[in-house]
Amino acid sequence: MTRWHTKQHVVCFILASSISLYLLTDAATVGASNQHLKTISSDEELSADSVADSSKVFAESAGTFNLSIIHFNDFHARFEPVGVQTSGRCRDDGDEDSCVGGFARLFTLASRLKEEYPNSLVLNAGDVFTGSLWFALFKWNVTSHFMNKIPQDATTVGNHEFDTQVSGLVEYLKLVNAPVVVANIDTSSEPELTPLIKKSTIVERGGKKIGIVGYVTRDYKNIANIGNLRILDEIASVNAEADRLVQEDKVDIVIVLSHAGVELDQVVAKASKHVSIVVGGHSHTFLYSGRPPCPFDKPKGPYPIVVRSSVDNRQVLVVQAAAYTRYLGLIHLQYNGQGNIVSWNGNPIFLDKHVQQDPAVVAELQPWKQAVDKVGKDVKGSSVVLLDASQGACYLGECNMGAMLLQAMIQEEINLRVRLDKATLWTYASVAIINSGGIRNSIPEGNITYEDILDVIPFEETYSTCELVGEALGWVLERSVADDNKNGPVQIAGVKATIDMALPSYERVSNIEVMCADCRVPRYQPLDPDRWYRIVVNDFTYNGGDGYTMIKKHSRNYEKGRSDKAIVMDYLRKFSPVSEAIPANFIRKNQKPKLMMMKYSDRIRNLN
Repeated sequence: MTRWHTKQHVVCFILASSISLYLLTDAATVGASNQHLKTISSDEELSADSVADSSKVFAESAGTFNLSIIHFNDFHARFEPVGVQTSGRCRDDGDEDSCVGGFARLFTLASRLKEEYPNSLVLNAGDVFTGSLWFALFKWNVTSHFMNKIPQDATTVGNHEFDTQVSGLVEYLKLVNAPVVVANIDTSSEPELTPLIKKSTIVERGGKKIGIVGYVTRDYKNIANIGNLRILDEIASVNAEADRLVQEDKVDIVIVLSHAGVELDQVVAKASKHVSIVVGGHSHTFLYSGRPPCPFDKPKGPYPIVVRSSVDNRQVLVVQAAAYTRYLGLIHLQYNGQGNIVSWNGNPIFLDKHVQQDPAVVAELQPWKQAVDKVGKDVKGSSVVLLDASQGACYLGECNMGAMLLQAMIQEEINLRVRLDKATLWTYASVAIINSGGIRNSIPEGNITYEDILDVIPFEETYSTCELVGEALGWVLERSVADDNKNGPVQIAGVKATIDMALPSYERVSNIEVMCADCRVPRYQPLDPDRWYRIVVNDFTYNGGDGYTMIKKHSRNYEKGRSDKAIVMDYLRKFSPVSEAIPANFIRKNQKPKLMMMKYSDRIRNLN
């Protein structure tokens, strides 16, 4: 038993005698409330065979057509099983009651259901990149190798597929077998992508032509390294391509595959034309009808969500299947002759110990896993305190995990002070900034391994320096606490201020003080709006990520730094054991933590 094991890990299975796994059953018609679901006791050995045998599609009648959709989203490099509580790296050495999901289970069930239901589609809603040491070591090579084993009919491009820049996405898409669909992306300024991405694809099932249209959120410009790509209006792009499919290609059914989040999917569905269902990702939303199979997973709504199109008055379904290989979505649909859904039946299937890991896939994963384990278990340092980023700690204020990363950034700049030949300079940069969304996990007390560091900062980042004008530094603070900032605050070192949440947005920050760099005794001094301050910042935030566009726009003398992981590992090697406390740089007035938790709920849910 490792230091992360708790009795809570087995709650899902202690309750197995009373919790049933809700699967599908025979039904001529099933309404919006997903009635008539058969229950199979989780005491039964629930292999992929028994999942399939328990679920029968609708009896077809004259003028109707049955279609099953098998879908997953936000894989995030979870090649190995994940922790049942956190969806992060499973720290219990493969214990079947503590570890769920993983690629081998995903492959087992997706392949078996595809075989069981000939009139079916397998759809991947994106974000297969980033999230584990597997991707950090092997990038798109391991991702494409195993993703190609799942018989996908279409996939789309998640925002994290840009984590290795446009060039990395190009290399990945060259290796992908499935059609890649995004209707609202303009690749003209990144022409290497043009032959690799289509607006839609057409498949045939049971004599019916089915058009699959892709789209992504325009927020990619703030959260992804999209280079010179342009992301176009979601609704206009989807409707234009759906209309073309119906008018020119004479498709019978239109399905949308998105990476935009469940809220935007509903907006698009309500404004859609010809669309019958939106299969989505990005927000990691767990939808479920009935009692969920694991109490750690709280449904955010029914499966499916049902909306009414304001354009053609058709009923449009919206589905999503959580994230991290915990679930595989399965929905059975019955269409009438006009391509409208009249009945449906389904729920995501929990990939716990009852879904077998395919033995051949497990064996094929093993050589990669050996390399991952060799690198990942290398101890880089230690901590005598919990470095906490759990439950949105870094979204609600200052957090000690963020403080540790910021101190590593400042220490790097202390080492680089020789860049300027000034006797009074104690550091090259006295202010450090990182977006809270870039901090993905906690680290408990004890040894800190390379895997632990990757769990916290899994992205391909560098910590770089620039000179930022003082007025813009104030804007960064205001953006961090503004009501219209739904992406998250920054963690910042070398700055003190007072924040009053009762004041209007962009008027909340006062008494700003900045740590001096060109001084023999470091101390805080009042912010000078006209002065240039050298800061160290992660490149995602510098490039406008999460809406912090003022940094790049109002800075000068950018100097690219080293890898974030290299900097943090150097810091841990020199200063372990670390004992970082929660800073007290900001006096906060009238803050309402519950409202902030609600505001950032989607972002917090995406952590791990």
